[in-house]
Amino acid sequence: FNTDLQFLAGVTDDDYFTAGTGWSGAIGSVSVRGEATLFAPLKGAEGEKNNLLATIGFDRAFSDKVTALVQVMYSSNPVDISSFNELYGGGLTARQLAFSEFSAAGQITCSPFPLLSLSLAGIWFPDLDGFYAGPAVDFSLAENVDFTFLWQHFNSTLANVETKINLGFIRVRYSF
Repeated sequence: FNTDLQFLAGVTDDDYFTAGTGWSGAIGSVSVRGEATLFAPLKGAEGEKNNLLATIGFDRAFSDKVTALVQVMYSSNPVDISSFNELYGGGLTARQLAFSEFSAAGQITCSPFPLLSLSLAGIWFPDLDGFYAGPAVDFSLAENVDFTFLWQHFNSTLANVETKINLGFIRVRYSF
């Protein structure tokens, strides 16, 4: 039995009592991770509700070239958003990570050779009748210089309006 178990407690943003736990272990060749955190409003946050965030995830390396992961998240009080654009405006905190009561995510990553990494990620938001899909390509241009192309596709029904958004990002990163 080889598992890492952690506990936390404290005050967040001066307005929320925060308590939780996290764990990491393995069942055979599959890594198992999870956490649960309760954010309970203090007197300075009248009108706010408790929010319990809980996740459990599994990941596995199938070879030195392919890895996969799946994860499920629950939020007892998800953030109410009317558009995916609100996610890019900033201001999200650990207490506000979820905008769907339940979500399920998966990702597969393949490195066909050492300088190239290809990945495909997806998240399903059942109560928003929506999903996210995000392929990415990461290529090492030189020592400590990486090029990344990310595409993000969001599809959902928010405020009774069907939304489809496609975003592309290019990143050149120098690590020193």
